[in-house]
Amino acid sequence: MRKRSKIIIICVLFVSILFSYKYSHSIVSTDSLEKVIDTTTNEILKVETINKLCYLLLDNDIIKAQKYNEIAYDLIPIVKPNKVIAEIYYTTGIINKTLGNYDSVMTNISKALAIYENIGDVTNQCRCLRNIGDLHRALGNFEETIKYTKQSLTIAKSSEDITLIASSLNRLSAIYFETDSIQKSKEMALESLKISEQIENFPMSANNYNILGAISTKLGNYDEAIKFLNESLEITKDDIISIPNILNNIAHVYQKKKEYNKALKYAMRSLKIAQETGTKIYISVASSLLSTTYEEMGDYKNAFKYLTIYEQTRFGMFDETKTKQIAQLQEKYEAEKREEINSKLLIENQLIESIIIQQRVIGGAMVLILIVVSIFARILYNRKRKIEIAQALLSEKNEEIEEQSEEIELQNERLIEMNKTKDKFFSVVSHDLKSPFSALLGLSDLLNEEFDDFSHEEKKKFIKAMRDSVYNIFQFINSLLEWSQIQIGKTPFKPIQYELNPSIHTIFGVLEVQAKNKDIELINKIQRNTSIFADYNMIETTIRNIVSNAIKFSNRGGFVELSSQKKDNYYEISIKDNGVGLREEEMLKLFTINESYKMPGTENEIGTGLGLILCKEFVNKNDGKIWVESEIDKGSTFKFTVPASEVEL
Repeated sequence: MRKRSKIIIICVLFVSILFSYKYSHSIVSTDSLEKVIDTTTNEILKVETINKLCYLLLDNDIIKAQKYNEIAYDLIPIVKPNKVIAEIYYTTGIINKTLGNYDSVMTNISKALAIYENIGDVTNQCRCLRNIGDLHRALGNFEETIKYTKQSLTIAKSSEDITLIASSLNRLSAIYFETDSIQKSKEMALESLKISEQIENFPMSANNYNILGAISTKLGNYDEAIKFLNESLEITKDDIISIPNILNNIAHVYQKKKEYNKALKYAMRSLKIAQETGTKIYISVASSLLSTTYEEMGDYKNAFKYLTIYEQTRFGMFDETKTKQIAQLQEKYEAEKREEINSKLLIENQLIESIIIQQRVIGGAMVLILIVVSIFARILYNRKRKIEIAQALLSEKNEEIEEQSEEIELQNERLIEMNKTKDKFFSVVSHDLKSPFSALLGLSDLLNEEFDDFSHEEKKKFIKAMRDSVYNIFQFINSLLEWSQIQIGKTPFKPIQYELNPSIHTIFGVLEVQAKNKDIELINKIQRNTSIFADYNMIETTIRNIVSNAIKFSNRGGFVELSSQKKDNYYEISIKDNGVGLREEEMLKLFTINESYKMPGTENEIGTGLGLILCKEFVNKNDGKIWVESEIDKGSTFKFTVPASEVEL
C-alpha cells in the first residue's frame, strides 16, 4: 500500500512542471495562428507564430505540434536573429520531451542554452536549465537534476528577477520532496510562496500550497496538510486539469487519518474528473487510493476492483516516455551493431577467401618448387611465411568458434533451467489458486443447496470461511503481480538514504490488528539513527512480510522482536519470534520457487507461497543477503543485510 501511495509524490512534481509551462504562454486561438503561418511571407514572423502554436498544441495534439515544429526547424538556415533560432531549438526540445525522445531533448535544449548564454537572456537560460534538470529527473539522475536546478536559481538571483527566483525555488522544492529531503523542500516552498503571494502569481502559490500539504502529510501533521491543500484547491477551483491532483492529496491525508468515508469521497471525485479529462496519472493515483482505502476498510471486492484499474493505468503511464526513449536508443544501437558486425563479417570472409586462394596457389606452387627448387627458393620462403600467417589466423578463428560454442552451450543450460523453473512456478500458481477456489466453490454449493438447514451461527461460520478464501486469492494475486513485475524488470528501483525507525512504526501500525488477534507483542529494538541506503518500498515490503509470517507462526501470547547491528558498511536486520520453528530441510525450501513450501499458521492461517521469494528478490536487488536461523518449538530468526550508505561499485 505504501508503494502505491508514493505515486502522489510524483503527482506533486508533475503539477510543478505543468504550472511552469501552462501559465508561461497566453491563450491564443490556434485557428488565427495557423492563418498567419499560411499567409505570411515574413520568415521570422512565421517561425515565431509556429513556436506559439506548438505550445498551444502540446496538450491536445502533439503530432500536429511536431509537424509544425519540423517546418520551423527547416527554416533555421535562413532565419537570422539568434534568439529566434534558440526558440526553435527550445520548442523542439519541449516537444520531444513530451514524446519521450530524451536524446533529442538534451541536444536541442543544450543548443538553445548556448545561444541564450551568448546573448545574455537570463530568463530563457533559467528555462533551459530547469528543463535539462527535468530530463535528468525523468531518467532518475537526481544529483544532476539538483545541480541544474540550482544553476537556474543562481542565475535568477543574479538577475534579481523575483518571478524567476520564485519559479526556480518552487521547482527545487518539488525535487527535494521527491528525494525525501523534506526540510529543504519545506524551506524552498515557503520562500517561493512568500514571493509568489507578493507578486500575486496565483498558480505558483497554489502549487506551493500543494507541496506544503504533501510535506505536512509526510511529517504526520494532517490538520495542517488539509489547511494547505484547501488553500491550493480554492486557488485552482477553475482549473479542471489540476484539481484531481489536489483532491487525491486530500484523500491521501484522510486515509492517513483513517477517516475512510472522507478519503473515498475525495478520491471518487478525483477519479471522475480525471476520467473525464483523460489524465492517466491522476486516474492511477485515485484508483490506488480507492483500492488501499477499501482494503483498510475490509471491503476486498471494491479493493480488487480499483486495484485492477490502477494496474491497467499504471502499466501504460510512467513507463510510456521512457519506453519510447529506450526503444529509440536501442534501435540506433542495434542498427550500429548490425552494421559493425556485417562489416567485420565481410572483412573476415574476404580474409578467409584470400587464405583459401593462397593455400591453393601455394599448393600448386609447391609442385613447381620441387622441380625448380634452386630457381624459386626465395618464392618458397615467402609462400611459407604466408601459410604460417594464414594458419595462425585460422587457429584464432577456431578458438573463437570454440568459445562461441561454449557460450551457446552455457546459454542452452540456462534456458533449460529457466524452463524447469517456469514449469515449477506454474505448478505453484495452479495449486495455490485451485485450493482457495475449490474451498469457495464447495462452501457456496453447500450454502446454496442446504441454506435453510443451517443455523445462524453455522451460516456466519461458512460466510467467514468464504471471505477468508477470497482474501487469500486477493493476497496471492497481489504477490503474483509484484513477483511478475520483478521478473520482467518493471519494478522501479530507487535507493535513497533514510531512517529505518519511522518505517518500522508504519509497519507495526499496519500489522497491529493481526498481532492483537493473537495477543502477540511487537517489539522494536532497532537502534536509534539507523540510516540505510536502499529502496524504501522494497525494504518496507520485506520487513512487513517477515513480521506478518512471524505473527502467523507464533502461538498466542508470543512476541516478535526487531533489532539491528552494524557490520562495516552494512546493517544486519533481525526479526525474531518464539514460534513453532523450522526444521533444516524446511529452511532450505523457503526462498526459492523451485521448491514451493507452505504450511498453515498456528491458527490455520494460509500464506501465498510467494512472500519470502519476493523478500529474497528485494534484498538481493538492494545488494544484501537474507537467511534464517531456527530451532523447533523455540522460534525462528530471519536476518538480512542492507547497505548503511551508498555502495561504491
